[in-house]
This record gives sequence, structure tokens and C-alpha cells, in this order.
Amino acid sequence: MLNHTKFLTIIMTSLLSLLYTSPAFAQEISIKPISSEEYLIDQFTKSRPRIALVLGGGGLRGAAHVGVIRVLEQEKIPIDMIIGTSMGAIIGGLYCSGVSTEKLEKALVPGFISNFFDAPLLVQALKINTGLLFLRKPEGLYSSNSLTRCIEKHIPEECREISNFRPRFGAVTTDLVTGKTLVLTRGDLAKALQATVAVPWVRGPVAINNSVLVDGGITCNLPVEQAKQLGADFVIAVDVDEKIKVKTAKTFRGSMGNIGSRVVSLMLAKIDEAQKAQANLSIQPDVTGISLLSRKVADGNRAMVAGEVAAKQAIPELKMKLLLAGVELEQSPVNQELPEPEIASNSQKDCSVLNKSSLCAE
Repeated sequence: MLNHTKFLTIIMTSLLSLLYTSPAFAQEISIKPISSEEYLIDQFTKSRPRIALVLGGGGLRGAAHVGVIRVLEQEKIPIDMIIGTSMGAIIGGLYCSGVSTEKLEKALVPGFISNFFDAPLLVQALKINTGLLFLRKPEGLYSSNSLTRCIEKHIPEECREISNFRPRFGAVTTDLVTGKTLVLTRGDLAKALQATVAVPWVRGPVAINNSVLVDGGITCNLPVEQAKQLGADFVIAVDVDEKIKVKTAKTFRGSMGNIGSRVVSLMLAKIDEAQKAQANLSIQPDVTGISLLSRKVADGNRAMVAGEVAAKQAIPELKMKLLLAGVELEQSPVNQELPEPEIASNSQKDCSVLNKSSLCAE
């Protein structure tokens, strides 16, 4: 019997294969419009270039984003907005809501990652079969709102409205109704994050207003273009795709899991290539060997360290480019030169979001 990770990898491979070979999907990759102005971050007068941190999707590999953010904080790199897809949105959203990098590091891997799937794959399959007996139509292997419950449990309600966040935040999703990329920059954080990780056939879609939303990685895994549409002048992109290296033919003999994982890695790398080219700076942590669907705490810890290493290596080039762009690096990373927003930022509220060391652990 295929194990959990291999089975889900096959599902993802099949989905991406269908989408990637579709002419409509190919056109979507080149355009990637944001479908509704109501979700756009409002424009306001600025006295320096607005800097966006773009965090790509990539399952457990996305834990590398924590290490990158930590280094940018240490180097006092100002960040005005974070736009993320899937795991990049989860980390970016939690951080923008007030969760520190220290708490993310302690909570993300042992808590969220290990509990993201509510029950073993076999149990979920039995649930679907039982549902069919009662004429219910399952939307995915995992249709519960565990992530929503987790966020609601640990983050106060007054700290979950996305439009209040500083840095500003956007979660990238795919709207099944329009077939377009949709960036959520307002509304409840828990629901937005549930939507951005709703991998088709694995987790059920999320309905928001007139949209039916699923994982943003289907149409936009590294949302550099979206960040620019939302007002970014300088984009730092963090790509957590596995670096494509030559492997031996023996690797793929008799191993459906390895084949599926390789196909997904190749597709994501190709999809993200055009987006990376539009970024002012790209950071790519070495997450080789970490499966998209890994649930190993050791893999998550390794990804975080890889993010920190890659960010430190990129700092000299980043600082040079920021200086050339007219950014004074001595200033605080909080948006001091930008006008005060009408709604109080999280720094003016009591948003101590985690009172336990484990996020999402029951």
C-alpha cells in the first residue's frame, strides 16, 4: 500500500499535469490577473520605494521562510508588505498578525505541520466512503476546518482582520468560479489561510463572497507580479522549490513516489521561473530532499536553517540594491516614513497571539 506522502504526491502530480498542459492554464500563467479590486491593497503616498517580501508555496519546504524573515529582521531590512502562497501565506500571515519569528520557529514545525492532516489517510478514505452511502459529495480527503480552529484558538479576534496588519498582507488563492488568481488582503486571517492551502482533492475549497477558493499555487506559486500590482516597488522573492539536480535513472525504478515528487518539482520550478525573473532579488534556500508533503519535524527544522543560511548569503547584494533604489537602511523596519493608517496597527493593540509553545497542537 502506498504511504500517505506518496499517495498525495500522485494526486498533486495528476492535478498539475492536467492544468499545466491546458492552453487556458498556460495563458493564465503569463497574465495572472487579480480579479477583484475590492481585494487590492489601497495606494497611499510614500516617500521611499515600497518593499514587498514574496513567499512562495512549497509544503514543509516553506518552513525556510521563517529563517529568511529572522535574518531580514536582524539586518533591519524594511518590509512594507508580505504576499504569500500556500505555506508562504501561512507563515507570512501569522507573522504580519503579530506572531514573532521565535514563536513561529517553536510552534510551526512541531505543532502546525504535524497536525495539519487531522487523521491518517485510511481513516479519511473511510469517511468519504461512508459519506457516499448518505449521498454526500466529498470535496477532498480532508475537508475539516482544523487550520481555522487553530488560528481562532491562538490569535485573538481583534488581531485577525487582515486589513489591519502591518506589514500589509495578501494571501494568494485560485478562484474556481473565474479561473483567476485572487489575492485576499482583507477579511478573517483564518479563512484566508484555509483557502490558500486548499489543495484540490486533498482539502475542500473555501467559499468567500461569490468566490470558491482553492490553493493559490495552482495558478501562482510565487506571486511576484501580484506584489507589484498591489503597489510594491522592490520585491524580494523567496523561492522554496527544490533545486533541479541531475539524478540517476535508478532513483526512479520501481518508485512511483519518487517519480511523482520529481514531476511536481519540475513543474513548480518551470512555473516559478517567469515570476522570479521579475523580482529585484531572489533567495532560494537549499531544501533538496524535503518532500512537499513531508510531516517530519527534522525536515522542517532543516528547512528553517536553510532559509537562514540563504538569506545571510543574499544580504550584501540585497543591501546594495536597496541603497541604489533609494532606501535608507538605517531606519526602523517598521514603516516609519509611511503615513499612519486610519486603522490602528497591531503594534497599538494587545496582540499576544500565542500563549503556548505549540501552535495548533491540541
